[in-house]
Amino acid sequence: MIDPKTDEMEKVPEGWTQATLGNRALFELIMGQSPSSETYTTKKIGLPFLQGNADFGVIHPHPKTYCTEPLKVAEKDDVLISVRAPVGEVNIATERYCIGRGLGAIRPNNKHDSKFLYYYFNHYRHDLERISAGSTFKAITKDDLEKFSVALPPSEEKQKIISILTTVDDAIQRSRQVAAETERLKAGVMHELMTKGIGHTEFREDPDVGRIPDGWEVKQLGEVCSVKTGPFGAQLHMSDYVAKGTPIITVEHLGDLGIIHENLPLVSDSDKNRLKEYHLKEGDIVFSRVGSVDRSCYISKKESGWLFSCRLLRVRSTADELLPEFLNHYFRFEGFKHRIRSASVGGTMANLNTTIMSQIKIIFPTVPEQQQITSILSTIDRKLTLQHQRTAHYEKLKQGLMNDLLTGERREKVA
Repeated sequence: MIDPKTDEMEKVPEGWTQATLGNRALFELIMGQSPSSETYTTKKIGLPFLQGNADFGVIHPHPKTYCTEPLKVAEKDDVLISVRAPVGEVNIATERYCIGRGLGAIRPNNKHDSKFLYYYFNHYRHDLERISAGSTFKAITKDDLEKFSVALPPSEEKQKIISILTTVDDAIQRSRQVAAETERLKAGVMHELMTKGIGHTEFREDPDVGRIPDGWEVKQLGEVCSVKTGPFGAQLHMSDYVAKGTPIITVEHLGDLGIIHENLPLVSDSDKNRLKEYHLKEGDIVFSRVGSVDRSCYISKKESGWLFSCRLLRVRSTADELLPEFLNHYFRFEGFKHRIRSASVGGTMANLNTTIMSQIKIIFPTVPEQQQITSILSTIDRKLTLQHQRTAHYEKLKQGLMNDLLTGERREKVA
């Protein structure tokens, strides 16, 4: 371990040993090298090829290509580490891989140390980032890695640390799997509800939106909603942001399950009053106007009174026959998302404007059926929210345990 303030070795806990990755009695370093592109294949011939951290996956690597003539190879249980921007992402090889120049492999002579090093580098990733060279493109050389110091606890203590952190990792993985299964359930239920409704036996063909239940309305969005773009640069500049004030929602704050309440720009009370026409209220829905134009978020009571940026469109229901809560779910239906992507303009980046948005066709049932559909989908959303909160709890627990266990601040007793 290196103290980032002094660049000197930190003291290790009593009984632990300090070693650099260049210690060949303990480690072997393999720096990746990209083979000729002529040896790449999408067929499962040769070795799976990891070109960089993009192939890492959350739990296990997921190579997209194979290589018939690998130059550098990571063996099963090697610790994989990204050595080019972004630096310091870590995984463990689950089989033999061809590794490109964006990766390095650390092979401990004792394979049981792989899992410990995996956790160790996860915890000290910022130290790796700090020693990476290059002002515009960060990278770590083999010399950099060889000088990097690790603190190793005694074998039995090391195994206890691995056991504790693996148990938490398993809980995180199970929680993520439950969330993924719930997402798949929601997608299937939503497709049924938004295409067949509840209890319908008769359907009709609409030239714009296809087969829909009898009794459902088809209208342009602008007929039942107002659509507005956020304030442009002439009305609001970054220099207007203040340390304390009213938040402005931007594209970056559109989360999967609601508005993200972090790193929000703020404006003063005077600017808030000046920009009254851009105030949000509960039931509004904001859309990304550029890029991922099918991203949207419902404005809850918490965000009422906030503002929205010029990169967003605000959609507000103006018709009694259209519930904002139903509209929120409808906007997340893949059939509508496909429609909005198809309507967007722009060559390299999709764009929306108020005219395009207002002309998009939407379908909706009677208010009682909207309420039923909303109730079903909101119940699934609540389960998803709880599952994501559970995952976040486990991840926070893991971070705390790594900080305690991998620094020796908390010592695990051995028999």
